[in-house]
Amino acid sequence: MDPSEARAEGRRLRRRWDGSVNRSDNPVDEMPTGVAADRGASAADQEARLRGVALHDERSLASILGLSSLSQGASGLDPRSECLTRLAALHAMEGAPSSYGCLVSAALAAGATAEEVVGTLIAVAPLIGVARTVAAAPELATALGYDIDAALELLDRDRG
Repeated sequence: MDPSEARAEGRRLRRRWDGSVNRSDNPVDEMPTGVAADRGASAADQEARLRGVALHDERSLASILGLSSLSQGASGLDPRSECLTRLAALHAMEGAPSSYGCLVSAALAAGATAEEVVGTLIAVAPLIGVARTVAAAPELATALGYDIDAALELLDRDRG
């Protein structure tokens, strides 16, 4: 099966999986599928789904979780508050780096400041404990564009 046939078969399987008509506008679907394409459309489809989840693609997540949308608004909170609340939950769950990147970007786009984003970690630290707070700090810093490695090197140099 050539790549275009595999993509068509993948779209057919996705229609059966999530009811969508055509998701070819999703950039995750258009990424190279590697060796999965050689194993047939089903393996390529599964690889695309996993890639979408790993990249925190909202449509992939909505499809797998059975949600109609992961868009903001269902909570009744304003977009800024909702993003910050989701970020606090991510700290508590020791979220993936890609999730931090997406949620921090969304929070900043919704009008949150870097101070408020960091404040979510400070606010939940007493509830989530030292280990989760320490684990979340570098992920949050990276998502905000801070160079953690440089800061740690300065700390080591100052101590040494």
